[in-house]
Amino acid sequence: MPVPRDPWNGMLAYKRSLYLFGGVYPRYGPPSGPADLRTMGSLNDLWRFELSAGRWQQLEADNGQADFDPSAKRPCGRVLPCWAQLDGTFYLFGGLTSLAKGWKIRLLNDLWSYQPGSRRWRLLEPNDGRVLDKPAQVDATRPAADAAMGVAVIGRRIFLFGGWGGYRNRVVLSPQLWSFDVDSKRWTIHGTGEEDRRRPWPAKRYCPAVTEYDGRIYLWGGRDSEDRSPQFYNDLWSFDPKTGRWTELARQIKRIEPGTRPFGRYGVGQARVGHHWYIFGGFGGETGNSPQLNDLWQLDLRTHRWRLIEPHNSGKLVGPTALRPCVRRVPAMTAVGDAVYLFGGLDLTSGPDERGPLVGFNDLWSGRMGQE
Repeated sequence: MPVPRDPWNGMLAYKRSLYLFGGVYPRYGPPSGPADLRTMGSLNDLWRFELSAGRWQQLEADNGQADFDPSAKRPCGRVLPCWAQLDGTFYLFGGLTSLAKGWKIRLLNDLWSYQPGSRRWRLLEPNDGRVLDKPAQVDATRPAADAAMGVAVIGRRIFLFGGWGGYRNRVVLSPQLWSFDVDSKRWTIHGTGEEDRRRPWPAKRYCPAVTEYDGRIYLWGGRDSEDRSPQFYNDLWSFDPKTGRWTELARQIKRIEPGTRPFGRYGVGQARVGHHWYIFGGFGGETGNSPQLNDLWQLDLRTHRWRLIEPHNSGKLVGPTALRPCVRRVPAMTAVGDAVYLFGGLDLTSGPDERGPLVGFNDLWSGRMGQE
């Protein structure tokens, strides 16, 4: 089975199977303490979990390739990519790779397709080395290197919002919205928020929750570690591709009456079942690396009303005696029919006293959500 990892945005559902690509894990030894990323290394393995058989199958083993190589027959290792499925073809874009011990990272903007039937990769666009100097910078016909984007599929287009750009020591977050047309193989920039300041536009952020419903994109949450004001979001937006406009459905607020709506956070697990959007866990502390969460929320995309299904309980228990997933950030989550599936994630402050080292998970959970 897959090693414990951060698999955020790296798991999708297709034909009653879950497909997991890449992520990061402690490749270079155990972390020494809370939030220690120095031993983290990237993966490029590919796994399938067959729901009928109830077991994992490794389709491609990790081969240690940590950087983009135009001659390679498959993508290099990475975390926080776009991993989307459209009409039986998988698309992988961008992400962040760890080149060596010490969290020596590089952002990517290569684009690949994968055919699950033939198990073959195809490079559609190489990594061109461009980085984001300013949040609204657009200097080409395709996105600059980016990671931790929100992803949604509408029709024949894959939409990407936001993300983490810039350099290793200089973070530049993106408010940009792009789409990729799988037929024409062309990118379209739908805006950056700078074209018309009077036009509503979500603030820059990374690791937001994004989904599609009824032909619209829905955006919730995310984090801004660049300006840190606010650092964690809980606003709700929708985007209509027909009009090219965003609508703010719920404003950012800090003081929330418990049980009425989630407070700001990023790196959540998220999946849609019909008109219900499910949000699990993530990280929402304003200082340090706590609290990491394990609450489960449901948003009705017709009424925009939240419902708390399971409250945060600070649970750290893992293994067969656990009754629900423990606290974690950056897990992978997807839906098949009326069931949601949650895999992996990280706890940056393991142990009951929250002074323990960073740990990864490779547990797989399912829950039947049903419809009302």
